[in-house]
Amino acid sequence: MSSEFFEWLVTRPAFKKQYSALIKESVALQFKQFQTSEPGEPSDWTYLLKCASFLAQSTSVFMQDAALRIAQHCLQQASRVTTDQLNSAQFILDALANRQAIKLAIDKGFITEENTYPKHSFVANINWVRNQIKNSIWLSGGHRLDVNNFQASFWNALGNYQNLSISAPTAAGKSFIVKQWIADQVATCPNLAVAYIVPTRALIAEIELDFQKEFTDRIRNSSINITSFPFARFAQEGKTCIYILTQERLQLLLAQGIQHLDILVIDEAYKLADGDRGILLQHVIEKSILAFPTAKVVYISPQVDNPELLVEPVPTSFSKRYEDVTVNQNLLWATQKRGKKWDLEICHANGNILLGEFELPANPSPPSLKLPMVAFTLGQSGGNIIYVNGAAEAEKTSQQICDLIGLDNPLHEQKIDDLIELCKKVIHDKYRLAEVLKYGVAFHYGNIPVLIKEEIETLFKEGLIKYLICTSTLVEGVNLPCKNIFIRAPKRGNNNPMTPADFWNLAGRAGRWGKDFQGNIVCVDPTMWDAPRQKTLMSIIRATDETLERQSSLVKYIQDGTPRDIAVSEKNLESMTSYLAISHLIFDNFSQIKWLQKIEKDRLEELESVVVSMLNSCASVPKEIIVNHPGISPLAMQKLLEHFLSDKEMPEALFAPYATDTDAVAKYVILFKRLYNTLTNEFGDRDAHIFRQAIVTVHWMQGRSINRIVSERKHAVPTEEIHTTIRTVLSDIESVARYKAPKFLSCYNDLLKHFYIISNRKDLADEIEDITLFLEMGVNTKTQLSLLNLGLSRTSAVELKAYMTADDLSESDCLNWFASPNNNWKSRDLPKIVKREVERMLTIHTP
Repeated sequence: MSSEFFEWLVTRPAFKKQYSALIKESVALQFKQFQTSEPGEPSDWTYLLKCASFLAQSTSVFMQDAALRIAQHCLQQASRVTTDQLNSAQFILDALANRQAIKLAIDKGFITEENTYPKHSFVANINWVRNQIKNSIWLSGGHRLDVNNFQASFWNALGNYQNLSISAPTAAGKSFIVKQWIADQVATCPNLAVAYIVPTRALIAEIELDFQKEFTDRIRNSSINITSFPFARFAQEGKTCIYILTQERLQLLLAQGIQHLDILVIDEAYKLADGDRGILLQHVIEKSILAFPTAKVVYISPQVDNPELLVEPVPTSFSKRYEDVTVNQNLLWATQKRGKKWDLEICHANGNILLGEFELPANPSPPSLKLPMVAFTLGQSGGNIIYVNGAAEAEKTSQQICDLIGLDNPLHEQKIDDLIELCKKVIHDKYRLAEVLKYGVAFHYGNIPVLIKEEIETLFKEGLIKYLICTSTLVEGVNLPCKNIFIRAPKRGNNNPMTPADFWNLAGRAGRWGKDFQGNIVCVDPTMWDAPRQKTLMSIIRATDETLERQSSLVKYIQDGTPRDIAVSEKNLESMTSYLAISHLIFDNFSQIKWLQKIEKDRLEELESVVVSMLNSCASVPKEIIVNHPGISPLAMQKLLEHFLSDKEMPEALFAPYATDTDAVAKYVILFKRLYNTLTNEFGDRDAHIFRQAIVTVHWMQGRSINRIVSERKHAVPTEEIHTTIRTVLSDIESVARYKAPKFLSCYNDLLKHFYIISNRKDLADEIEDITLFLEMGVNTKTQLSLLNLGLSRTSAVELKAYMTADDLSESDCLNWFASPNNNWKSRDLPKIVKREVERMLTIHTP
């Protein structure tokens, strides 16, 4: 059918009238304030279902959404429609490849298994079987997997192309189908090496656990490694290895000289636009493709309008933007009329539809109360995410929600109590999360320890947490679908207004496919912040391209010697300088780099000239050090090397101290000062600031608990409010101990090792240890690294440290320790959630 027919159909007055009424009724079902015992004017179901049967054949998002809404609402009104109409609704859902919605209707009791339409019609049964074949994937083990249209198409493309870039809605099941495909490849091809790249550490644990569950049997018989550790040896042991890594860890893996890589998956690939980390991501992807030209490369993005940017236009490449609709998503505007009275409107292509008036429990003054009050009032059935603009605001909003619930109405749930116990033990007795959890409220931001975040997400999915206050971590790809999202004047980063593209990426989490028929995005005070009305697709603008748009600034930055103070505020310039230097060292000529060929010849020559001049100025820095430390200017490396050469101290004094040294903090203070105006100014030059960063770096690497680090910081700064101290410590751990310190100290150590070698002090060079992984992981023994590699969180590894006294246990040694009746770990004084995580790990690793 032509698009003109579909347009004609949906613009008919009869359809618009009937469909608008259906929208209003279907959305009203989500909120008790607008539900009524008196049914409205009955829908003409025969007419609507006939229209929906046509619209289901369209590729338009609007048409698919309308067909899905009509069919789903019909099932929800099973008591008011005929059997034939129920059959028609299921036929439409089957045509949309959405049997999940039929199953959901059965699960919720709207229809029964006996009411599914194939049982009532021979023709329908034929159609059902035909669609089942069309929307099924047969796995190598003989199992059948039901999929939607997008997943079926993507699966076929995965089998036919070497390089793929796809864009699809958040609820389409992108990551799920890629993980299933990887599992299928692993089942048929032994000794594969797979790298699955995610943008944040928060996503690593989730993806790693998914793969561990998928391959439990193979883990038990030691035929597969599933790891978040960048150890090349795991892919060289004659068995399959699946790495789940950030771009920083992929760089470490490549620097180790991994021997083969067969599949490279870049999840949330739009993060190539993410500043200096986006430049690093592009660098490690290109480095991987150069080293392993036969590897299959898969880019996965949310809804972007240019997925083709990420793959070369050659026959082995495939790119496509999918727009399949799997759940209905309602954009709602909550607008204050006066005082406590508010209107709720449905924003729709045909114009706003007034759903009705609702009343808040009190007048929302100050304005910061508007968001929590609206969320509390409309979200009492649970499944609510409230988006706020930072960690402090998340904690404050959680307290406001608790006050609205009533502080005399705590929950009595064992799982909630277990999480409260963990928060107090791991972070601090006064951590606000422990205070608000007892009311079914929680907050979730990037710096919270992963085991606590995992448990929050689990309890939210189970419905024990009804209100979850989130920050921009949710936009970073955390897989946390919900029923309702509440949002007011959202911002990202340094107080920048959220872009429409980020807004719709966030909104995509409203509505859980197979869990909800629809999801709601509630914009509070929408006219105050110019809330988006129309869905906007984001365009991927790679950070490398964006930085080269400022070529004059980049050239000046390099010609000025890459000043260390500017490098702190202009991280893109620093990273791009490193990227270009490494590219020139690898290719010897910018004209060999495909994506740079689009730049005008004179601009490219200017760029190459300044890069060559820079490399000539730092010729004493070994090429491999420049290549192995992307994101750091070669001129900065040269400055540090010259500092070593001119230093009058004993060579031993330049050592980066061991975490166990009694004076480690004082030595790191000296080291961080040594970095100032040489390698980096990221640690600053103020004594108090450097001392704080040295303490958190050393204590984190020593494997100290966060609780202890917080208590020691509070003792050092007694006037600081405890909640501020907790947030600051969590932030310092992530930004300093786990990011800045490993990035710059690893480069420092490599340059120092080179200095010792050219100074004929190989004995000292041999004493330098690679502490990068110890810093990022926050441990300092082989035993703890082994526990982490088995799949335990750092939280559990630290808690177990008190009972596992040996510091050199391998993974198998650790499993034997748990198996020994002499250790009786279950009776030890460990938080219950830690014990559950250990049990989960043992279930995966032992028969």
